Amino acid sequence: MLKKENLQDVYTLSLMQEGILFHALYDKDSAAYFQQMSYEVSGQFDMDIFRSSWNALVRRHDVLRTVFIHKNVPRPLQFVLKDREIDFYTEDISNINDQQAYVETFKAKDRQKSFDLSKDMLIRVSVLRQSEQSYHIILSFHHILMDGWCMPIIQSELLEIYAALKAGKQPVLAPLTRYRDYIQWLERQDKQASLAYWANYLSGYEHLATLPKKQGATSYVLKKSTIEFDKDTSAKLSGLASRQQVTLNTVFQTLWGMLLCLYNNTNDAVFGVTVSGRPPQIQGVERMVGLFINTIPLRIRIEPEQSFDMLVQKVQQDNFSSSSHHYYSLADIQANSPLKQGLTDHIMVFESFPSDNGIDDNAIGFDIRQTDEFEQTNYDLEITVFPGEQIHVRFGFNAQAFTMSQIETLGRHFSNAVHSVLSNNSVSVHDIEFLDDTEKEFLLDRLNDTYRDYPSDKSIIDLFEKQVKEKPDDIAVISGNQTLSYRVLNERVNRIAHHLRKTYHIQPDDPVGIMADRSEWLIIGILGILKSGAAYIPIDPEYPQERIDYIIENSACKAILTETKYLADIPASVTACDIRAIQETDISDPEKIMLPHHLAYIIYTSGSTGKPKGVMLTHQDVVSFNVNMSEVFGFAPSDRMLALTTITFDISVLELITSLLTGMSVVISPDAEIRDPSFLISHFIRFLHCRLPHPG
Repeated sequence: MLKKENLQDVYTLSLMQEGILFHALYDKDSAAYFQQMSYEVSGQFDMDIFRSSWNALVRRHDVLRTVFIHKNVPRPLQFVLKDREIDFYTEDISNINDQQAYVETFKAKDRQKSFDLSKDMLIRVSVLRQSEQSYHIILSFHHILMDGWCMPIIQSELLEIYAALKAGKQPVLAPLTRYRDYIQWLERQDKQASLAYWANYLSGYEHLATLPKKQGATSYVLKKSTIEFDKDTSAKLSGLASRQQVTLNTVFQTLWGMLLCLYNNTNDAVFGVTVSGRPPQIQGVERMVGLFINTIPLRIRIEPEQSFDMLVQKVQQDNFSSSSHHYYSLADIQANSPLKQGLTDHIMVFESFPSDNGIDDNAIGFDIRQTDEFEQTNYDLEITVFPGEQIHVRFGFNAQAFTMSQIETLGRHFSNAVHSVLSNNSVSVHDIEFLDDTEKEFLLDRLNDTYRDYPSDKSIIDLFEKQVKEKPDDIAVISGNQTLSYRVLNERVNRIAHHLRKTYHIQPDDPVGIMADRSEWLIIGILGILKSGAAYIPIDPEYPQERIDYIIENSACKAILTETKYLADIPASVTACDIRAIQETDISDPEKIMLPHHLAYIIYTSGSTGKPKGVMLTHQDVVSFNVNMSEVFGFAPSDRMLALTTITFDISVLELITSLLTGMSVVISPDAEIRDPSFLISHFIRFLHCRLPHPG
């Protein structure tokens, strides 16, 4: 419990701190916002002085003595304590054989120790002694305390204090500005003006720009992939920024936004970026320790024929315009945007931290270097750019959402885009090359190599009659208690075909509609229309009358095959007949008048964007489809296909026609029966088409 006498100060949280607190409370088991840094030390290292140096640093910076209270208060508050000591752990591992493995296990266990933000010391130091002059230091803290900008400050001041204490002197450090001054500055900002700015900035943005990933991940497994640019490329990138009079950060933001647009086939993309959030109005802000960074949305809008150099300058202008609103909460920006929490699902970070002052190794007696870092956000993807003599870009990702192969491909595309821009700064954004030669060859040649040998000189009826001739007594159709052999099916089909020829003088490509219930008569009708030489127009009896009328009129149906109960639904302008009542006696195969290039059917789209449109498919198309499906699924004459799709969807062609062209048996029944699992078992169904729900 907090003691009143140990309380030094109380103030509200920054907007970013409030967001982190929310996530910490929402998912207490998450490693998000836990940060861990590892260092190797070699030389004369005094552990007691090191502990004292840390405690001096804790006394100097209020944020290192802060806890966060959210219960029994109107809004979350941060309490600064007067006295607090660093959480400091030491262990001698000099007698352990595999020290590296032990250190890695220790770090993993340390990451599993969560922080209680309301009472714990939110920064801890562990020192593992490996030998007399070799140590491994693990620094762990919660991101709610401070950001990456603070680390060079912390490290520099820590070593300054160490050097002074080692020399028997009192440390003398530069005056500092308290974090409370920043909180007070935040309280004075015009939040309504910032809200209006971001609302205008995001106006009209309605589609998330994302990357393909597995949805519904319930855990986070952090993985990393890094690309590194050589010195020459890094120098060229810096030169590009200088010539365009923009920051290197802006160059990388533009490159990523451009690639994101290309991935999403859009000219408008938004992603999150981090900003330092340190207002220049506060004196000494660059040396303050605390959490200042913020995540804001960055919008990339590509104009037609816009070049990269024009786009990068536009992004720089936008960054400048938004700078006075960088403090504003991303949660509030999202809440006021059309997409809400779906505004962005990944962020880009540019590590432009101040360099430390550097301490002479002789003054402290040892050499220290950072070896590793663990940092995890609540985003499935974080792209971090590290500037320097050799720029490198790290992709930190959730392995439950992305695969390493995906991220490595992403990195390769990003690198290719960089080199494309460097070769021509004025290149049109849409002409930027991000695929390498191997990928181009795969996409353009191998993936498009879809040619397959198929009987292009045959029609659907040619292949159907071939099955009739080869296996006349095998079962073709099962519908309720009705079982039709290929011979019987063909005879009934022929009656329909002869009737249509004689009654309506059918010619190739003539459209004939069919509107019937799911039974053997549906298949008989479709094949009868095809044998007559006409193209069938599928019409669902469940359609609204307006849609039925539209399809019949738009397709100019020469006739409609239907059933008695639907005759009243057929417009008087077209002749309709009951398929079951046709009295034709000729069961011989009619002379073929259609050729493979003639129409087989016209299927109407859903009409979700306006009036339905008829899509025309030929006999040749269906025969090619038949060969491909047989190859993919391995259809065999002994198989049974369940026909459960309405004939107004293309997949019904696979179920009702393709299956018969390969000698299979088609099982067709009313919806009530096919929804019963026992029906599938009792009919020995091997193939059915269905849409599986997405996992999660």
